[in-house]
Amino acid sequence: MIRTVAIIGASLAGARAAETLRARGFDGRVLLIGEEPWLPYQRPPLSKDYLWPGGDESAILLRPADWYEANRIEARLGVKAESLDLRAREVRLSDGSDVQADAFLLATGSRPRRLPALEGAANVHYLRTRDDAARLAGALTPGARILVVGMGVIGAEVAATATRAGARVVAVEPAPTPMLRSFGSVAGAWLARAHAERGVEAHFGRMPERFEREGGLVRGVTLDGGERLDCDAVVVGIGVEPA
Repeated sequence: MIRTVAIIGASLAGARAAETLRARGFDGRVLLIGEEPWLPYQRPPLSKDYLWPGGDESAILLRPADWYEANRIEARLGVKAESLDLRAREVRLSDGSDVQADAFLLATGSRPRRLPALEGAANVHYLRTRDDAARLAGALTPGARILVVGMGVIGAEVAATATRAGARVVAVEPAPTPMLRSFGSVAGAWLARAHAERGVEAHFGRMPERFEREGGLVRGVTLDGGERLDCDAVVVGIGVEPA
């Protein structure tokens, strides 16, 4: 008999699973384990309104804090699940504690795919978490030169938000249009025009060939066509991989 369920991953899938367990009458113990210190929240706003100063942080929460208490869902936040022992039916957490359960749901999601050539640079941004968004928001200042590498969903949305904030955006995308896999070529071409009308300088069909660093910061990139692009900050949006 299942009396305790441990959900590893306190994001959308994990939170909805906890909701569904209660909605379907499960009366046992439910633990929601998350590496981030935040209650489960929506990620789509992170590349849009959440980047603006004074945004309502509570608006992105999937459920208010008192909902978890009312539904007896124990949130263990700010700890990472490091190993799972199925024989002992326990998961070891990064704080050294063990959590025992009868069933485990792995809802660990994904993490941004990284560019090794940019590792260690202080002005390089990836966007996946609330902390990522807060850090990126500080770089989107009027006149700042923002280099967006990859014009998929994240790159295209950040480019739009950055131009709205008054930043100067230059983008590099190997495909012929932004969001090609999501929209297709016709809608992608329309989106490219919309970005251009708002001041985004996009280089489609191009790949970064060499990044130039200065004092621990990325200051520019040379493309495979020979173009040199200067920047104050870099946003990388080249997809995700399973976490």
